[in-house]
Amino acid sequence: MAILLGISIALWAILLLISGIPPVFSFEAVKKLPIVLSIDVLLFGLFTKFFWKSKLLHGWLVPFPDLNGTWHGTIKSTWANPETDQTLPPINAAIAIKQSFLGISCTMFTKEMTSKSCSASFKIDGDNHEKKLIYTYVSTPDATVRNRSAVHYGTALFDIVSNP
Repeated sequence: MAILLGISIALWAILLLISGIPPVFSFEAVKKLPIVLSIDVLLFGLFTKFFWKSKLLHGWLVPFPDLNGTWHGTIKSTWANPETDQTLPPINAAIAIKQSFLGISCTMFTKEMTSKSCSASFKIDGDNHEKKLIYTYVSTPDATVRNRSAVHYGTALFDIVSNP
């Protein structure tokens, strides 16, 4: 917020200078504020659409990484079959992440289900240098396995490792 305020004040000062208006609080100076606001909105739109992805801004202005893309891995379930007390083997999965500066959504796919995020956010702990992606989801199993796997809600937490 402080950066946006600083940019706004600088833009206003530049507009006053270009217009030949003294940099004092006056009616003529106030009339330039709608132009400043328009430029602010344009810059904010460009930033949230494109510039936030720049690696130069990560760490100091943008606290979270750009996770856009499709990621592959395995799910290690802790569920145990009550009849055999056996856990499931690792499940191959892919997660598609769509992210903007203002939001993030996740869709995970396995051979038997699709889950979609209902809400998602980052947990940034600067003191411990930890970043996590946390989201709640609704999981919809394929119709062929619904007899043993019902539609359900859950929460996922991913540790984000920048330099493995």
